Amino acid sequence: GKHRLSVPILRAACRPLEECDEKNPVKAFISADTLPNGNRLVTIRLKICKGYHIYAHVADMDPFLPVKVDFRLDSGISRVGDLQSPASEAYNSAGTLVYKNEVLFRQEFSGSGMIVCLLRYQCCNDQICMPPSDIELEIE
Repeated sequence: GKHRLSVPILRAACRPLEECDEKNPVKAFISADTLPNGNRLVTIRLKICKGYHIYAHVADMDPFLPVKVDFRLDSGISRVGDLQSPASEAYNSAGTLVYKNEVLFRQEFSGSGMIVCLLRYQCCNDQICMPPSDIELEIE
C-alpha cells in the first residue's frame, strides 16, 4: 500500500506549469498597454485547460452561465467604446457558443486610476460543469 500512496505526490511534483489544474481549469491575467492617443488598452487573458470550455453565449434552453466581463472604475476613468470579444465556436445546435484554449478580451479606457475587472464564468468539460466562478483582477 505504501508504494501506491506515493504515486500522486510524485506526479504532482513533476507537473509542468502549463499542465492543467483540474480544480481550477481557467487562469485569468490582466495587462495594460498605453495607446498612441494616451489611453490605456486593458487586455484580459483567460487560459482554459484542454478539454474545458467557457460559454460565450447561452441559448435559452441551455442551463449554462455565459462569461460576463464588467469593470469597476475609479472616478477619473471612462470606458472608450465597447468591449472587444474574440470569436467563439458553436457548442450545440441550440445556438450556444463557447470559448476554448485562450481567450482575449480588450477594453480601452481614458483617464488614470485603478481599474478592477470583474469576471464571471462557468467552466465545463464534456462530463461536468464547475460552479460559476467570480474573479476580480485589478490594474493601476
